[in-house]
Amino acid sequence: DPTTDFRVRQLLNGARRLRPSRDARLALSLAQMEQLCGALNFLALSPLDRLAFRAIFCLAFFALLRPGEVVLGRDTTHTVRLGHVRMVGQRLSITVPSSKTATSPFHTSFDARPDMALCPVAAGRDYLAVRGAGSPADILFCQRLAGRQAGLDASRLSGHCLRISGASHGAAIGMTDAQLRQAGR
Repeated sequence: DPTTDFRVRQLLNGARRLRPSRDARLALSLAQMEQLCGALNFLALSPLDRLAFRAIFCLAFFALLRPGEVVLGRDTTHTVRLGHVRMVGQRLSITVPSSKTATSPFHTSFDARPDMALCPVAAGRDYLAVRGAGSPADILFCQRLAGRQAGLDASRLSGHCLRISGASHGAAIGMTDAQLRQAGR
């Protein structure tokens, strides 16, 4: 059987990589993000958790954050801490201390957008006002429950969907590839 030869197996593996794979993760539109955040109102969550998840969803979407940057993951050095978030007037600034692709900090900021239902500044401000110092870190993965409530395919939702969704939204509103690469680190 010639397919057992090492060289043939390597050629077959290379040929498989040439075929584009389909990403099963869902890239949410802005309207679907609004549904997802709206679904939080129908889940049995405390008011603090509801605000926390809304802030996590909005910040991950608009800042293209990875799951481990928003909530504690395996490598806690990447996680955004309370001290990495600053509200100054109507501007929210976030510093991602490091990521899996960069060891240096990444800074991003947003101006308030009262005209938008999903304003990351409003979501962050509302959460920070209620959170208080010393509150334990909240987990992200309740979005599957919110996804079902929003009528989204929960089997295709993951923590990374918010990053993918934000990048897709950026492309849809005209961000260049270079801008998207910079925003996504």
